[in-house]
Amino acid sequence: MNPTGALDAKTKHLIGLAVAAQIPCEYCVNGHTKAAKAAGATDAQIKEAIATAALVRFNSTMLNGSDGGREWSSPK
Repeated sequence: MNPTGALDAKTKHLIGLAVAAQIPCEYCVNGHTKAAKAAGATDAQIKEAIATAALVRFNSTMLNGSDGGREWSSPK
């Protein structure tokens, strides 16, 4: 990963882990977990990254399985 980018290595690996958990890619999950820990991520941060990705996927599934959220739109 680009070490001179706008995001630090820990953040990049937490994002990679979150995506890998949803693909799912067991090898990527293992690799990004190890790299995130090496970059200073805590177990709580790792769990939260995975949970956040799962929540986004859940909400996407619910919206795509219904009317896309139009029922929740404010009346105009």
